[in-house]
Amino acid sequence: MRRHARAPQWGRFVAYGIAPLPFLWIAGLFRGRAKAVTAKGLGIVDGMRGKRVTADAIREGAGWLW
Repeated sequence: MRRHARAPQWGRFVAYGIAPLPFLWIAGLFRGRAKAVTAKGLGIVDGMRGKRVTADAIREGAGWLW
């Protein structure tokens, strides 16, 4: 995405992948899924930065958010 996407793909990515995250996070608070939405958001940020995510980085207690 970072290297090859054009404007229409970026628009869809923002509209369907990033814009709903705050609403999903609020809904996740009531359903016990806020950590999953947070992990998705952090994964998007890490992916855009080109950072490779390992299993140790996402294990319970490894991140400052969980």
